[in-house]
Amino acid sequence: MCTANAYFGIRGGGWAITHPFNAALTAYQSGKGWRVGSAGTSPREEKEVVDMPDASRSTRRGPFRFALNSDGRPHLIEDVLSVGTLICGLVAFATGFMPGMHVLASWAGAVGFVGGLYSQYVSATTRERALNIVGIVASFVGVAFGIHHGGFLP
Repeated sequence: MCTANAYFGIRGGGWAITHPFNAALTAYQSGKGWRVGSAGTSPREEKEVVDMPDASRSTRRGPFRFALNSDGRPHLIEDVLSVGTLICGLVAFATGFMPGMHVLASWAGAVGFVGGLYSQYVSATTRERALNIVGIVASFVGVAFGIHHGGFLP
Protein backbone atom coordinates (compact mmCIF):
# COMPACT_ATOMS: atom_id res chain seq x y z
CA MET A 1 0.00 0.00 0.00
CA CYS A 2 1.35 3.38 -1.00
CA THR A 3 0.94 6.28 1.40
CA ALA A 4 1.70 9.89 0.62
CA ASN A 5 3.17 11.89 3.47
CA ALA A 6 4.55 15.40 3.23
CA TYR A 7 7.72 16.03 5.17
CA PHE A 8 7.98 19.19 7.22
CA GLY A 9 11.19 20.79 8.35
CA ILE A 10 13.02 24.07 8.82
CA ARG A 11 15.07 25.55 5.98
CA GLY A 12 16.66 28.97 5.96
CA GLY A 13 14.70 30.35 8.88
CA GLY A 14 11.29 29.24 7.62
CA TRP A 15 9.11 26.17 7.28
CA ALA A 16 9.70 23.78 4.39
CA ILE A 17 7.39 21.16 2.90
CA THR A 18 8.80 18.35 0.79
CA HIS A 19 6.61 16.92 -1.96
CA PRO A 20 5.57 13.35 -1.01
CA PHE A 21 6.24 11.78 -4.43
CA ASN A 22 9.12 13.99 -5.58
CA ALA A 23 11.57 14.46 -2.73
CA ALA A 24 13.65 16.85 -4.82
CA LEU A 25 10.78 19.36 -5.03
CA THR A 26 10.49 21.48 -1.90
CA ALA A 27 8.30 24.43 -1.00
CA TYR A 28 9.56 26.65 1.76
CA GLN A 29 8.58 29.90 3.37
CA SER A 30 11.12 32.66 3.08
CA GLY A 31 10.90 36.25 4.19
CA LYS A 32 9.03 37.16 0.99
CA GLY A 33 6.51 34.31 1.10
CA TRP A 34 6.39 30.74 -0.13
CA ARG A 35 8.92 29.65 -2.77
CA VAL A 36 9.23 26.40 -4.72
CA GLY A 37 12.50 24.90 -5.87
CA SER A 38 14.43 21.69 -6.29
CA ALA A 39 17.10 20.43 -3.95
CA GLY A 40 20.05 21.77 -5.91
CA THR A 41 18.64 24.99 -7.38
CA SER A 42 19.92 28.46 -6.78
CA PRO A 43 17.61 31.23 -5.55
CA ARG A 44 17.39 32.61 -9.12
CA GLU A 45 15.96 29.30 -10.40
CA GLU A 46 13.38 29.04 -7.68
CA LYS A 47 9.83 30.21 -8.35
CA GLU A 48 7.75 32.31 -6.02
CA VAL A 49 4.35 30.96 -5.04
CA VAL A 50 1.69 33.67 -5.11
CA ASP A 51 -0.57 33.85 -2.11
CA MET A 52 -4.28 33.42 -2.81
CA PRO A 53 -6.03 34.90 0.22
CA ASP A 54 -9.51 34.27 -1.21
CA ALA A 55 -8.84 30.55 -1.65
CA SER A 56 -8.46 29.84 2.04
CA ARG A 57 -11.14 32.22 3.23
CA SER A 58 -14.60 30.75 3.52
CA THR A 59 -17.47 32.73 2.14
CA ARG A 60 -19.92 33.73 4.80
CA ARG A 61 -23.55 33.97 4.04
CA GLY A 62 -26.16 35.58 6.12
CA PRO A 63 -29.10 33.74 7.58
CA PHE A 64 -31.36 31.98 5.10
CA ARG A 65 -33.96 34.29 3.64
CA PHE A 66 -36.52 33.27 1.05
CA ALA A 67 -36.45 35.80 -1.76
CA LEU A 68 -37.73 35.62 -5.30
CA ASN A 69 -35.74 38.64 -6.49
CA SER A 70 -32.42 36.96 -7.24
CA ASP A 71 -31.31 39.93 -9.35
CA GLY A 72 -31.31 42.26 -6.34
CA ARG A 73 -34.16 44.47 -7.53
CA PRO A 74 -37.59 44.40 -5.90
CA HIS A 75 -40.45 42.95 -7.94
CA LEU A 76 -43.43 43.29 -5.64
CA ILE A 77 -46.16 42.74 -8.25
CA GLU A 78 -44.39 39.80 -9.89
CA ASP A 79 -43.69 38.19 -6.50
CA VAL A 80 -47.31 38.54 -5.41
CA LEU A 81 -48.53 37.07 -8.69
CA SER A 82 -46.13 34.11 -8.40
CA VAL A 83 -47.05 33.32 -4.81
CA GLY A 84 -50.76 33.79 -5.62
CA THR A 85 -50.46 31.37 -8.52
CA LEU A 86 -48.78 28.82 -6.27
CA ILE A 87 -51.44 29.19 -3.55
CA CYS A 88 -54.32 28.88 -6.04
CA GLY A 89 -52.65 25.85 -7.60
CA LEU A 90 -52.12 24.11 -4.28
CA VAL A 91 -55.70 24.80 -3.17
CA ALA A 92 -57.06 23.54 -6.50
CA PHE A 93 -54.84 20.47 -6.41
CA ALA A 94 -55.75 19.57 -2.83
CA THR A 95 -59.49 20.13 -3.25
CA GLY A 96 -59.58 18.47 -6.66
CA PHE A 97 -59.32 15.07 -4.99
CA MET A 98 -62.45 15.71 -2.90
CA PRO A 99 -65.66 15.29 -4.94
CA GLY A 100 -67.65 17.53 -2.61
CA MET A 101 -65.23 20.42 -3.14
CA HIS A 102 -65.47 20.45 -6.94
CA VAL A 103 -66.67 24.07 -7.09
CA LEU A 104 -63.68 25.40 -5.13
CA ALA A 105 -61.27 23.20 -7.07
CA SER A 106 -62.68 24.34 -10.41
CA TRP A 107 -62.62 28.07 -9.65
CA ALA A 108 -59.27 28.05 -7.82
CA GLY A 109 -57.77 26.03 -10.67
CA ALA A 110 -59.15 28.34 -13.36
CA VAL A 111 -58.02 31.50 -11.56
CA GLY A 112 -54.62 29.96 -10.81
CA PHE A 113 -54.15 28.79 -14.38
CA VAL A 114 -55.04 32.09 -16.06
CA GLY A 115 -53.26 34.14 -13.39
CA GLY A 116 -50.23 31.88 -13.67
CA LEU A 117 -50.01 32.37 -17.41
CA TYR A 118 -50.04 36.14 -16.96
CA SER A 119 -47.57 35.90 -14.09
CA GLN A 120 -45.28 33.82 -16.27
CA TYR A 121 -45.51 36.47 -18.98
CA VAL A 122 -44.43 39.32 -16.67
CA SER A 123 -42.02 37.38 -14.43
CA ALA A 124 -38.53 38.79 -14.04
CA THR A 125 -36.45 36.08 -12.36
CA THR A 126 -35.95 32.34 -12.64
CA ARG A 127 -37.27 31.74 -9.13
CA GLU A 128 -40.54 33.46 -10.01
CA ARG A 129 -40.83 31.38 -13.17
CA ALA A 130 -40.25 28.16 -11.24
CA LEU A 131 -43.07 28.99 -8.80
CA ASN A 132 -45.28 29.94 -11.72
CA ILE A 133 -44.78 26.59 -13.45
CA VAL A 134 -45.50 24.64 -10.27
CA GLY A 135 -48.64 26.72 -9.68
CA ILE A 136 -49.84 26.44 -13.29
CA VAL A 137 -49.46 22.65 -13.35
CA ALA A 138 -51.16 22.23 -9.97
CA SER A 139 -53.98 24.54 -11.09
CA PHE A 140 -54.47 22.56 -14.28
CA VAL A 141 -54.65 19.26 -12.43
CA GLY A 142 -57.00 20.76 -9.83
CA VAL A 143 -59.36 22.27 -12.40
CA ALA A 144 -59.39 19.01 -14.37
CA PHE A 145 -60.40 17.01 -11.29
CA GLY A 146 -62.89 19.72 -10.29
CA ILE A 147 -64.59 19.59 -13.68
CA HIS A 148 -64.57 15.80 -13.58
CA HIS A 149 -66.31 15.81 -10.17
CA GLY A 150 -69.02 18.28 -11.12
CA GLY A 151 -67.70 21.51 -12.58
CA PHE A 152 -67.95 25.18 -11.70
CA LEU A 153 -71.52 25.21 -10.39
CA PRO A 154 -72.80 23.41 -7.28
